[in-house]
Amino acid sequence: MHTKITAAIKSLAIVVPLAPLVSLGVLSVTPAAAQSVAPLAALDGGPWIGGGILIGNGDAPGGIVHTGTTVANNIIYDNPGAAIKQYCYAGVACIGSGNSTVDKLVYRNGSGISLKKGAAGGTIDADPQFVDYRPGGAGDYRLSSSSPALDQGSGASAPAMDIDGRARPLERGIDLGAYESH
Repeated sequence: MHTKITAAIKSLAIVVPLAPLVSLGVLSVTPAAAQSVAPLAALDGGPWIGGGILIGNGDAPGGIVHTGTTVANNIIYDNPGAAIKQYCYAGVACIGSGNSTVDKLVYRNGSGISLKKGAAGGTIDADPQFVDYRPGGAGDYRLSSSSPALDQGSGASAPAMDIDGRARPLERGIDLGAYESH
């Protein structure tokens, strides 16, 4: 019997590794009725796995199938591994149907987007132009006024507030990442 996971990873900001050896920005491997993570900038993943967003199996006892998972409005930047990856152990079918990966900026990662099922849409491949990027997480990850991530997100896939509690959108559209900058 498989457990189905429905998740939404939307506009997230993670600027320090989760663990010193694994170092993933976002890891979705456990069952949940619905999962929502606020807007994202997954930065500087670390030396081992070192990716931005990993969706798949990895926890015992297994039997988990990701179905209807949405990854939207994120910035995945400067990770040595994959920007976004769907992963299953060999011989395991852990990625189901109805998953979407949309409206994101992916730049300077070890590899791009690797999906087992579904397609990635609305990908920007450009420097996000943070106000003050620092790999260790001590920087200012708001977007500069010339960032290509301004007003590029989807309102249907964004939280109503940014990480600082500001309403979204402030101007024409939703900004990618954790902050609504203008």
